[in-house]
Amino acid sequence: MARKKLCDCHSCGKKIYLEDAIKLDDEEYPIYWCSDACRVVTSDKEIVIEKLNFIFKEIMAVKTLNKSVKGYIRNRINEDFNDKTEILLAILEKKKEKIADLVKNKTFSNTTIKAKYVFACVKKDVDNTYETLKEDISVEDLPLPLIKRATKYVRDISKWL
Repeated sequence: MARKKLCDCHSCGKKIYLEDAIKLDDEEYPIYWCSDACRVVTSDKEIVIEKLNFIFKEIMAVKTLNKSVKGYIRNRINEDFNDKTEILLAILEKKKEKIADLVKNKTFSNTTIKAKYVFACVKKDVDNTYETLKEDISVEDLPLPLIKRATKYVRDISKWL
């Protein structure tokens, strides 16, 4: 009996069979690892960025993202959406079909400009959501910091004797 298809480990890039791979719990995103050690090494932010790459592939209707588009997405996330990656993921998941229809009806010179258009579609929503989440956390909910006092170190012990 023939074995199933090969896939790449997300962490180390090693080729493994699908039946031997450890898959992400989320059924929608096919992220695989070759071992538990590779899975543990992968941070939550890396997983969110990989999910964003899958969503961008679906929206732009391409099979794979080329190197320049992946670099553009990574740089844009690091610069503009560093603290907002999970909000960006949630909004893109919610508006995926609508944005895909908009992208399908327009013509673009290359896929990097498609990715730029997708970011422009959700930028305002992400910023508004981020601001409302920041406002929800009031000053009263935050724990009081310890009062910092200047401490004077006594070097001469004779004062205490």
